[in-house]
Amino acid sequence: MEDFTLTIKDVAKFLKLSDQMVYNLVKDNKIKAFKIGSATRILYSDLTNFIDEQKKEMSKKVNNEYFSVENLEFIIKKSNFSLSNIDLKFPLGKITSIIGPSGSGKTLLLRCIAGLEKINSGKIFLGSKRLDKLETHERKIGFVFQNFALFPNLNLRKNIKFPLMMQSPNKKIIEAETEKRINETNIEQEYVSNLPNTLPEGIKQLTSIAREKNHDIDIFLLDEPMSNLDKNIHTEIRVFLKKFIREFGKTTIITLNNPEDTLTLSDYIAVIDNGRIVQFGETFDVYNNPVSKIVMEETTRLRLNSIDVEVKNGIVQPTGISTAVNDGDYELCFRADEIEIINEGIPVKVFSKQFYDGKRILADCKTEDGVEISLLLPSDTDDNLRFTPLNPRFF
Repeated sequence: MEDFTLTIKDVAKFLKLSDQMVYNLVKDNKIKAFKIGSATRILYSDLTNFIDEQKKEMSKKVNNEYFSVENLEFIIKKSNFSLSNIDLKFPLGKITSIIGPSGSGKTLLLRCIAGLEKINSGKIFLGSKRLDKLETHERKIGFVFQNFALFPNLNLRKNIKFPLMMQSPNKKIIEAETEKRINETNIEQEYVSNLPNTLPEGIKQLTSIAREKNHDIDIFLLDEPMSNLDKNIHTEIRVFLKKFIREFGKTTIITLNNPEDTLTLSDYIAVIDNGRIVQFGETFDVYNNPVSKIVMEETTRLRLNSIDVEVKNGIVQPTGISTAVNDGDYELCFRADEIEIINEGIPVKVFSKQFYDGKRILADCKTEDGVEISLLLPSDTDDNLRFTPLNPRFF
């Protein structure tokens, strides 16, 4: 779209400031302006540059502030399920993924944060602002639902445009911002006049994301944003989503059910099981130091192997590997892709192979005791081999 000029009143309405405050911004050279006769005019491109600079400044200021959930509890009266003792805390502007088994409470926790469910107790803070004391519409939260929640009677363009129509009366700004969102999400022009029921799932998702960006929000919530996408576009949308969220710069919480998505997108991970957070921390730490089998399962890209073992005097029976854990019975867990082939390792025999990539296979193997495991191996590996786990965990 071509650039165009705005009056002081146009800019004031768009920024929700007084005319005098906009004049002061122009006077201080924070917004570029020029004169046409005695009238002051501002280019739309200069206004958007000002907004982008303000966002950058805000992100610097909130580095030491946090989004936090403190001892949240929500009880579903008609069932035995509840969210209990939910605690989260991470810096504003970061991305946290909530992962866990189906029915563990992921979506319910998002709905509590958004104010769509009234919590029984606990506190929710965005910096110093306490959200749980505010009505849903006052929390400034954008929510991308799993079913996209697009207006069925509005075409793609009008769905994206709708939030802007609630914020500004200026048609030129509305059209420019709408076109900007369409371009940012790489939505093809052939779809912009289509109604939602005629759109591919991936385009519906992009439309929903673009629409939420047009809301005036502080927190961005996404409920399993890639669960309805087929494999052909899943990876493409994941790459786009990571770039989009980073550039958006908002505090973001995503529920996910795919370990690859979780590890790619997240700064922090919260693993939830049966309504309780079982581990929360930075992505790297949660991945490398799972506190339970469920955490390890939820953060494992390929198969998680499990062998019942006994530890005696630091030696794991029957595998023969050494460990620092106390003597006793354990479940030895290790990931298929975290192993090393060595002559002194655990002996196994490959009985089935499948292609993984140009250099590796995913092999189904059996130990000498008949336990079936999966290993990611070089494609030229012999069917009889010995290996050792690189990051074994004992539960």
